Amino acid sequence: MRHQRAIVIAVLGLVLAPMWVLAADDRVRIIGEHLYDTVLESSHPYPGSPDGQAALVWADTFAYPGAEYLVFQFERFELAPGDWLEVRDPAGKMAHRYEGRGPLGTGGDFISKMILGPEAEILLWSTNPVVEAYGFRVDRITRGLSPYEIALGDGGPEAICGADDKRDAVCYQASHPEEYEEGRAVARIVMDGSALCTAWLVSCDNHVITNNHCTWDDNDFDTQGELNRMEFQFMYQDATCGGGSPTVEYSFMGGTWLENHHNLDYTLIQAPAGENPATVPA
Repeated sequence: MRHQRAIVIAVLGLVLAPMWVLAADDRVRIIGEHLYDTVLESSHPYPGSPDGQAALVWADTFAYPGAEYLVFQFERFELAPGDWLEVRDPAGKMAHRYEGRGPLGTGGDFISKMILGPEAEILLWSTNPVVEAYGFRVDRITRGLSPYEIALGDGGPEAICGADDKRDAVCYQASHPEEYEEGRAVARIVMDGSALCTAWLVSCDNHVITNNHCTWDDNDFDTQGELNRMEFQFMYQDATCGGGSPTVEYSFMGGTWLENHHNLDYTLIQAPAGENPATVPA
């Protein structure tokens, strides 16, 4: 088994946070930075399993100290039938599985779901003694900005007049159960791994609506290609009241783009087949 480890160390004094402003002026919040100086890839083709039983044949580990999360862009992706790749955190609490030619069937040009925390593993498993498939190549990694960097990008820390009495959503689960349950229909969208917006579940048929300005590359969310690089995260919250370590209860990537309207500022999509966000508010 081949194992590689890449560690990127950020010198705080040299890190420049990108500029962003809130969606109030029809732009979205930037929460991540794309990194292009590290490439993670298997051999081409990648090794097979010596005995034809499921075996870990390739492993990469990437760490960026202080990163809030990591997202990987796969430039190329091709696995043999029966083989699979996992992107996961070191503890295995978050794990995303990919097979064949990737989730879009394109052989690459897709991003992974988010891994929370500063470190992630890419594990390739094979059940084939002989492999002719390419494997994978990651040509871009996105790291989540720290709260301090995001505050700098917003022009400095914001102030609250009087006492700061905001609390984690889970703090109200017992005292306001109805409102808490209704909140399950709200999702945050992580766009291309680096930009943030909000969406809402609007039907039992898994229709989701968001703002037309929720995009990172132009003024309109009007293409399937944009949707393919969006992760819709439901119940992103601290697990305990005052916990400070958010988790994601459920998420999906992409879906089907249906329609948009620039002046009315909305875009309607439907969750992918096999995904059922309508069960989240149950």
